[in-house]
Amino acid sequence: MEQLASAVLAALLGAASVSLFGRTWLALLGSLAAAILFFRGLLSGRRCLARMHGHLAKGFLCGLLLALAFRVHLHTLGLGTSNLEQICYFLGCLPVLLVFFRNAPGRIDDLFRTDAED
Repeated sequence: MEQLASAVLAALLGAASVSLFGRTWLALLGSLAAAILFFRGLLSGRRCLARMHGHLAKGFLCGLLLALAFRVHLHTLGLGTSNLEQICYFLGCLPVLLVFFRNAPGRIDDLFRTDAED
């Protein structure tokens, strides 16, 4: 029963880690996109700062949650060392990763919206 619980927890961590990493990465790209739009004159200074603030806050929060999840899972609970847990982690990652890759181009395009498009 304990192995089953740790396998399910590993699969959930796998799904959560892909989601949190993807959100962190997109937040950093969003900040970069806001800076690019600002320097090209396509985004006002106030709007650029608002976007960068929102993206950086979201990226920091998601990155912190990801690090905390791994810290608790690996060090506090001492899980993640068995082959079953590692396979379940990988299997938990796959569906979320496939959805992320399918939606990534549209999300990246959304990061480059200008003031005129808002």
